Amino acid sequence: MPAIQLSNTAATLAPYDVVASGALNLPTHAMLFVGDSIRTDVTATTTIPVSHMKPPLGDEESTVQFVGSAELNAEERRLVKDFVDTQRRSVSALKLRERIDQYVIHQGADEVSPDDTLPRFSCATYVTHAYEQAAIQLIDSLIPMKTLEDLKQIYTDPMLLAALDNPAKRVRIGIGSGTSWPIIMVGYLLHSLSRSPAEVRATPYRPRDGDEFFPRNPPPLPLTTDN
Repeated sequence: MPAIQLSNTAATLAPYDVVASGALNLPTHAMLFVGDSIRTDVTATTTIPVSHMKPPLGDEESTVQFVGSAELNAEERRLVKDFVDTQRRSVSALKLRERIDQYVIHQGADEVSPDDTLPRFSCATYVTHAYEQAAIQLIDSLIPMKTLEDLKQIYTDPMLLAALDNPAKRVRIGIGSGTSWPIIMVGYLLHSLSRSPAEVRATPYRPRDGDEFFPRNPPPLPLTTDN
């Protein structure tokens, strides 16, 4: 099933498919569907169980507006489940000072000590790491650069917006230096999954500017050029 934006028409979801919430044509938060069985009744108003980096990392019931599937087989689902279960155990053993301590927007610049066992992801990299556990690389390493102003226009969570305005917290979430960064956006995941399962497994998706939107429209936001 290619990735779709949900409506009032029921869609099908299988365990560990990728789901997302957001505004019209702009997905802003990625999650994994963690139901025990296939659902054939999912609409934009259906509440489903998800695992996600909110932050903090955890499970809850949520409505979603976008879904995408790589049509995982039983072994791939098992491997993704193993990843999710491992992160759950890690979180349950730790006490967070602040929710933002568990969030990193740019993992390539994440400055943590070797003995820091706190799982740190963005909502999108939580999903990409889960699929990499099953040997599926969704997103190519060459991705568009985003400035601080780009991020402020795309991110909607008040806590994350506050972190973007705080220099010390920008360091903590991986964008403490430089003026632009290769950030994996939620829309990139959906474009990756809007291909055949064979293509998803064969070639990571290389996103381009405007892929923050799904379906892809001429972007109304001032976005930077590809690197």
